[in-house]
Amino acid sequence: MTGWILFGLFVFFSLLAGGTHGLKTIFTLLLNMGCILAIVALIIHGWNPVITALIGCLVITCLILFFNCGINAKTMASFLSVFTVLVLQLFFVLWITDAANLGGFGFEDLNDVAGYSFDIGIKISAVATACIMMGLIGALTDTAIAVSTAVFEVKANYPDSAFSDLYASGLRVGKDITGTTVNTLYFALLGEAATLMIWYHIYDYSWWELFNSIVFCREFIKLCFFSLSCVLVMPVCAAFCGSLLSGSLHAWMTKIEKGMQKLKKWIQDE
Repeated sequence: MTGWILFGLFVFFSLLAGGTHGLKTIFTLLLNMGCILAIVALIIHGWNPVITALIGCLVITCLILFFNCGINAKTMASFLSVFTVLVLQLFFVLWITDAANLGGFGFEDLNDVAGYSFDIGIKISAVATACIMMGLIGALTDTAIAVSTAVFEVKANYPDSAFSDLYASGLRVGKDITGTTVNTLYFALLGEAATLMIWYHIYDYSWWELFNSIVFCREFIKLCFFSLSCVLVMPVCAAFCGSLLSGSLHAWMTKIEKGMQKLKKWIQDE
């Protein structure tokens, strides 16, 4: 009951503060929840967890960016940068989950899974990789759209800006955004690990045992991945945004925008 009350308050204040855009946000959230459930269902039915998660992450990114903000240079640059970073990080995440043995449950979770069979027929390290990939989406899209929006505004106010000017502006904005984003991720980890640290301290476990527990190591490595991804997406997004607005990809973006205008006109005429 408490959860439904909180969700109702979220919907109410989203509509009150955001109006139509708030309604879009809520609808997008529901669609994303459906995508996550679909990813889980496909993995259960034997689909490759990593490939399924990657495709699902791209679908979720499209919903967040294009449905909420439309198809334009800033959302296209954000999508391309998120896609690039996801692919770059994919192989690194696959390697580290196997090397660090992050799959499965720690002894802290044994009470929750006692009595269940561990022979599920799915490579658990691949599932851990899929979970990390899905966790990356929020921080990546947030950083990417912030950088691309800033570059887009620079171009709107200074139409003669060259690629180098836009790229430099994106980097300057990205440095500030990255600092706050990494701190946000850090405190999210600290909040999740606080209960575990208190529990270890009460039962006289050493700090070494805490740092070597699967739960803590998994969250710490996720923090490192998320922070690294936010740092990587900053210059990538600035480069894509500069190219789409004033660089080699500008003509391609112009064709897409003209195509979207023709499509809207055709829909209105119909």
